[in-house]
Amino acid sequence: DEDAQEYFFTRNIDFTKAMAKVNDDLNEMNTRKNGNPLIPYEPIDGKAFVINKAKILNHRWIIAEYTNSDLWGQILVKYFINEDGTTEFETIDTILYERQKVE
Repeated sequence: DEDAQEYFFTRNIDFTKAMAKVNDDLNEMNTRKNGNPLIPYEPIDGKAFVINKAKILNHRWIIAEYTNSDLWGQILVKYFINEDGTTEFETIDTILYERQKVE
């Protein structure tokens, strides 16, 4: 949105590059042994949880879907781009959906 773009502009940050970096950082966290550390669930049946789709809402919020290939859920993440270019993430809330029963 315009306010988020203005936030980046006043800090002399190219928001398209910033969004690409945030996505890259999220994908890098998926490669960790126990899955993405933003997702507060241990692997289930040996399957780690990873983010499979993320939408950056503005200069602070991300909503993402995650899965371990059997289960899935959604996560709300707060992020901040530091002056040195690193990105900090904080999980705000998450939901893990129950398995659908097949009858």
